[in-house]
Amino acid sequence: MRGQKALSSVPLLPLDCAVTRHVFSPALAVVTIGMADCLHKFSVIHSFEPFTLSVVLLAQRNPDATEPSSTRMILKIYDTRYLRDRKETPNMYLTHRPWIADAERTAAETRAAFARGDFTEDPYDNGDALYEDWPPSDNPPAQARRSALWEEHFYRYMLETYHHERRAYQALHDLQGTLIPRFLAEGFFVPPPEDGRSWEPPAIILEYIPSITLGNISSDLLTPALYLPFVEKVDKLHTYGLAHGDLHADNVLLSPADNPTRTLIVDWGNAPFREDIEDPTSDKDWKFQYRMSGDSLRLRHALREKGFDLPEKSFDE
Repeated sequence: MRGQKALSSVPLLPLDCAVTRHVFSPALAVVTIGMADCLHKFSVIHSFEPFTLSVVLLAQRNPDATEPSSTRMILKIYDTRYLRDRKETPNMYLTHRPWIADAERTAAETRAAFARGDFTEDPYDNGDALYEDWPPSDNPPAQARRSALWEEHFYRYMLETYHHERRAYQALHDLQGTLIPRFLAEGFFVPPPEDGRSWEPPAIILEYIPSITLGNISSDLLTPALYLPFVEKVDKLHTYGLAHGDLHADNVLLSPADNPTRTLIVDWGNAPFREDIEDPTSDKDWKFQYRMSGDSLRLRHALREKGFDLPEKSFDE
């Protein structure tokens, strides 16, 4: 498969180890990320809210020093606590599921017990139970079990999102710095003890590229020389063995914002992969799956919203 390269071969950031764990404040002022048995401090400059599938922060290393903007980077933390799907959304069957420390702890303890072999079957392998009627208020134990089931569901969802994004950067290694940002490092977020967390969410660190989204840019700044090569690259993503899976206008960045010369794609947590389909050796099946991902169609729709109408891409060639 094209573009494959082990992430372990990607050089990590040359950071000095933090001696102590720093508090993750409500204002997200300081974040501690663990990497390779070493803790690193980051000061948060801006948080890109609302958070959806991950906490996305603009940060710089070493909060105790003043550093140039070139050291700024993007932290993506796959934390179940801030997952968008916790909130009730119009036209969705999900209802509000607030984060509960006890439920997260119960889920973690049950997960560990299953890993030890205390259960012959996965106690949380029952997704249908998530959508059953909520237990009545006079049955607190049943409510606690359901809350723990939701926490386990969100935990597995976050891990899947993290692994998909990580795999995407691996598959597209040759395109880092051009079609996608550079992957700088990976690790885990270290919550403060007072938060009562039962796990340390995975995190990745990406190159920060000052930019504007396709959804927010003025049509006057979009030229055929800018968007036509980008459309061609998106149409050929399937040759790298993956699709984006959620390619909308806010996942397309143009840089620099005032006079863009490059276009990039971010947020690969929903990426489907050729190697995961039933018959990865079938070009026909994979092209069908890629077409179903909607990447090319969604990109053309986003450009149409800006006044540029492009013919649909045929994958029957």
